[in-house]
Amino acid sequence: MALARLRAASGVPRLCDSRDDSSLKFYCQGDRVIGMQRLSEISGRARRFAVALMAALALVMGMPAALAIGAQPAYAAQGASVSEQEAYERIVALRAQYPEGMRWTNDDYYLSPALYQAGYGCHAFALILSDAAFGSNPGTTYEDLSQVRVGDILRVNYDTHTVVVLEVRDGGVVVAEGNYNASIHWGRVISFGELSRGFMYGITRYVEPEPEPEPDPEPDQGYYGFSDIHEGEWYTQGGLFEYAVDHGLMSGYTDSDLFGTYDSITRGQVAVILHRMAGEPTVAADPFDDVDEGEYYAPAIAWARATGVINGYRDESGAYTTFGPDRPVTREQLAVMLCNYASRIAGLDVSSDLDEAASIPGWENVSEWARPAMGWIVDRGIMSGKTMEDGSRNLDPQGSAWRVSMATMAASFHQML
Repeated sequence: MALARLRAASGVPRLCDSRDDSSLKFYCQGDRVIGMQRLSEISGRARRFAVALMAALALVMGMPAALAIGAQPAYAAQGASVSEQEAYERIVALRAQYPEGMRWTNDDYYLSPALYQAGYGCHAFALILSDAAFGSNPGTTYEDLSQVRVGDILRVNYDTHTVVVLEVRDGGVVVAEGNYNASIHWGRVISFGELSRGFMYGITRYVEPEPEPEPDPEPDQGYYGFSDIHEGEWYTQGGLFEYAVDHGLMSGYTDSDLFGTYDSITRGQVAVILHRMAGEPTVAADPFDDVDEGEYYAPAIAWARATGVINGYRDESGAYTTFGPDRPVTREQLAVMLCNYASRIAGLDVSSDLDEAASIPGWENVSEWARPAMGWIVDRGIMSGKTMEDGSRNLDPQGSAWRVSMATMAASFHQML
């Protein structure tokens, strides 16, 4: 039998040099013989079976290091990060143990636990050098010779020979190899042309360092004190948003750092903004049924009703009984409110020929009662159309007016007054 009396023991299996029977090879752990090999019985298919069996037993029995049948590296590198210079130095450090011309044939075997490979002859020697250079690093195969690096294992000569790369040159590689004319040889140069004709695959064991994780981006702190306002957006172009805040025309929500950028502005909020423009005068007016006197917008709504800047909703009798303070304002409604302020409070002429507004897509959707106001607002450059999702511009008269849109329009309107 090829292998006999193999059992678990402490230490790494080694060739017992004290045995002088040339027909047998004995393997020991410590002082105990754990296996023997009859050279005359190991050849061809049986040899491969023996190597596979030794590999399986080594893994099952928990042998802690490489099992070398006939040879072991003097040094086994540890750790994943290995440079090409380190790989080269670790390999050539074995030249004293495996000198040039040392006999090396298919009777020499080696098992690499890191690569889960066992081999004999040239392949065994390549595994020994590779383990010395890279220790427990796993291997990755490749088929592109342009990837070759120092320390790589190359299977060449149409899958009949294995070498280890010592140096990569412009025209080829310098290699170390076993079973080259039945001996070990260091420094043979193989051109890339010769390699490519019989190259089967390469094994590299470099472990690229994990890339440094990208630092988490600094959280967007927002702009102008608001976490949902961002410098560089369309609404900060020209300083209109900043103007509205600096002049106290608009502020954010009192319970957070939000401005409510794309929230729909409400009727009560518009009343407050226009009331501020007017200097926040105190006026007496009949209350609306849906406006609580304690709400922040109550004084502004009373002023809006008294001046006619913003009217309420009629009931069945025709009386203005409700205001709808929390209802969203459409863009055409906002145009009417601003136009009313310009006419009633600022005393401006708000007439328009409507030509410019009528040239903007969406004009056909403007209600008849809102067209004079929309025409004047467009003439004065306060409203010029809304950029839609497809990039087109549209008056979008029935769409809700955003709070940030109100900020820019209020700033333009206030500067005009």
